[in-house]
Amino acid sequence: MNMKTNTRKMIQIGVAAAVAVMVNLAGVQAAVIADWQFSSNATLTDDSSGNGNTLANTGVTWSASDGGSAVFNGSAMLNTVATLNLTPYTQITIDWGMKTTQTAAAIVWEHSSDAYNNANGMYSAINDSPGVGTIDFLANRGGAGGTGDAVIGYTTIPAGGALHHYTMVVDGPATWTGQIQLFVDGVDVTGSYYGVFTQNGWTQTFLNDTFNIGARSGVIAGLNGSIDYLTISGSVPEPSTWALMALGLGLLLARGRRFPGLKNR
Repeated sequence: MNMKTNTRKMIQIGVAAAVAVMVNLAGVQAAVIADWQFSSNATLTDDSSGNGNTLANTGVTWSASDGGSAVFNGSAMLNTVATLNLTPYTQITIDWGMKTTQTAAAIVWEHSSDAYNNANGMYSAINDSPGVGTIDFLANRGGAGGTGDAVIGYTTIPAGGALHHYTMVVDGPATWTGQIQLFVDGVDVTGSYYGVFTQNGWTQTFLNDTFNIGARSGVIAGLNGSIDYLTISGSVPEPSTWALMALGLGLLLARGRRFPGLKNR
């Protein structure tokens, strides 16, 4: 391989590396929207994110076991005093730690007054529909009919009634299929769906509505178990980094015109 070819290869590798760096830079702004740490005995209603998403407490008690947690008895619930606005975000991540032996009929959390029927609602429930011993995650795409456009992912609840950590990630822009990701104890268990997000269908707007934990008014299907924390995070595109990537690519293209080694031969 001659020196000219070596130079061309080195420049091409350098361009590829620079593009990769800029793609990584062109990410999202992530923000904690609400953070409820029930492991502290100070209060079960404070939002430690600083965004003021205070909860109202109906029958939830505190236990010192497992480092501290909020205890739900099937009818107890926590819900936001004011609406919790998720509409600016293109991606929502909800993390929580939960301990339960319940295998049927329980709302864990719900962002909506009725997420299954309301456009752009979300919820997690134990045995809502796939089968005993499963936990469901729903994002309602918000088309006509509500329920017909609900997309549900589900996985099996870990056995043994121990504390486990759950994560649901929902992406908004319609750029790829399977836009719900499910994690249990940090392991990606994505893969089981009643429906999938398609590449040509929608943009999720989510809701500006109440957030309910454990149950909600008018619904009997409440949680029997304990939750030690629940955190909601959102992401939006960061315009400055997209602009940086566009500028960088433009400079590289201009540079390529000056160096024939960048051109395919």
